[in-house]
Amino acid sequence: MTATQSRPTATPNSQAAPVKLEGVTKRFGKTTAVQSANLEVEPGTLVTLLGPSGCGKTTILRMIAGLETITEGKLSIDHEDVTQLSAAQRDVTMVFQSYALFPHLSVLENVAYGLRVARRPDAAEEALKLVGLSGYASRAPSQLSGGQQQRVALARALVMKPKVLLFDEPLSNLDAKLRRQMRNEIRAIQQNLGITAVYVTHDQAEALAISDVVVVMSAGRIEQIGTPEDLYRRPANAFVADFIGEANLLRATYDGQQLGFGHVTLPYTQPGAPTGEVRVLVRPESISFSDTGLAGRITSGAYLGAMTEYTIDTEAGDVLIAPPSESTILPNGSDVHLDFRSNGLYILPA
Repeated sequence: MTATQSRPTATPNSQAAPVKLEGVTKRFGKTTAVQSANLEVEPGTLVTLLGPSGCGKTTILRMIAGLETITEGKLSIDHEDVTQLSAAQRDVTMVFQSYALFPHLSVLENVAYGLRVARRPDAAEEALKLVGLSGYASRAPSQLSGGQQQRVALARALVMKPKVLLFDEPLSNLDAKLRRQMRNEIRAIQQNLGITAVYVTHDQAEALAISDVVVVMSAGRIEQIGTPEDLYRRPANAFVADFIGEANLLRATYDGQQLGFGHVTLPYTQPGAPTGEVRVLVRPESISFSDTGLAGRITSGAYLGAMTEYTIDTEAGDVLIAPPSESTILPNGSDVHLDFRSNGLYILPA
């Protein structure tokens, strides 16, 4: 499986490198953390490894970094086999979840530390300017907010001018509003520099917002590789459909020309889809109340400000719907009918 671009990105810089995993497996004793992973990351793209805890995404990141050995398979960076090379020999840097700043050093000294170790020209001030912290050079890490500390960690990684930049859940310690701001900044910096980046998160919204390509993982295996839109609109299986955003997986019948939800049918075609009894992905935003359509009864409702979430019991299964909030919230037990937009439906592969 290959990671290909989904949205316009800056031209990769001359140092941006491709990354390729070929049949990579990692075992810890009798436990297989990653099974036969195949992945190609194009130069200058941001690829996100997404999945629940324990799925193997961080293990893959650490193998790319050289912090974990590979049990089987081959790993290449910039077309060079680095499977047996140490972390110091790979020209990659990582931004950690914990920031990992030196508390006794100033912001500038934290950023410049790697430069002194690598005996490279001092570009710490330039890196701080890049992340919007040029006026914070003399401060101690303890004098910074969580978001500012993460910027320092990012500057320390960027100053090394690596071939590949790795992110290990860098925003998990931040509140929701700051996470949104920082993910946008990370994406903008990555695009402006044209650097190759591999990013790990368990946050679906973060992955969709920041990535050229998303790699969905489960139980040590890659389930699907695709653009954010591909994964959301055309998931490879029920796991991906349910993991990426809110999903209704409904029972239906399909004869190649129409879908049947219980006693309700509607015109629908999907080339290559299986026929007979099928499972259909319907996103909540593709459903609306109507005077006719699939009948159901509201079993729960939750007012969320801009929208109200309802769960509705139907003969096709429980349906989650999230229409804009109205002045009157429908009570539990209300009988309703549901209309589905055909462009919001997708029959899952058999």
